[in-house]
Amino acid sequence: MLTPSLDRSIGGLTRLSSGEWAFLIADDRSELPARIAPAGGAITKLGEGWQVVSALSEAAGHMAALASTDEMPAEIYALEAGKLRRLTAHNEEWLQKVALGETREVQFRSPDGADVHGLLTLPPGYQPGAKLPLLLRIHGGPNGQDAHGFQFERHLFAAHGYAVLNVNYRGSAGRDEAFQTAIFADWGGKEVVDCWPAWTTSSGWASPIQRG
Repeated sequence: MLTPSLDRSIGGLTRLSSGEWAFLIADDRSELPARIAPAGGAITKLGEGWQVVSALSEAAGHMAALASTDEMPAEIYALEAGKLRRLTAHNEEWLQKVALGETREVQFRSPDGADVHGLLTLPPGYQPGAKLPLLLRIHGGPNGQDAHGFQFERHLFAAHGYAVLNVNYRGSAGRDEAFQTAIFADWGGKEVVDCWPAWTTSSGWASPIQRG
């Protein structure tokens, strides 16, 4: 086992020309690239920030990545010294024609004390304090996570005036093993408990913590 100390899900395993392994780490609403030596050891992250890298490719020491953010659909990037340099602009013309709302990180406390994270997308031009209809859109799985990658549906509903809430309830990816296995043999229990305070913040069970 090469990553015994990594308490996160991984995917996209790629063998580099250097002999190292590159892979993607699902980490709390983001998915970031990393590498490790063939014999194991320290994991080196190849990027940071609020983004989702969904694919990697490497040849002759040059690495390319397919990546997206809350406001940018997937494009191809060069991954250089931990930074992404965009190579394509397939979505540029479309982006110039639309207005996108802001996506914020939110955090809630469930009635039994679980720390639950999510994302809240607001309509374009949202004014602080304005009351909005709230739409709860949860991912399936249950393993998986709503992340900072571009989600067309999220923005489509927000463009029609909804605040769109995505909740990474217990059982979701991106957190440690204890969080992911908390619903073992209990499907339909803790997931609902986690979504309910997120939906009814006025109940006093939880208050959203907005970052950024």
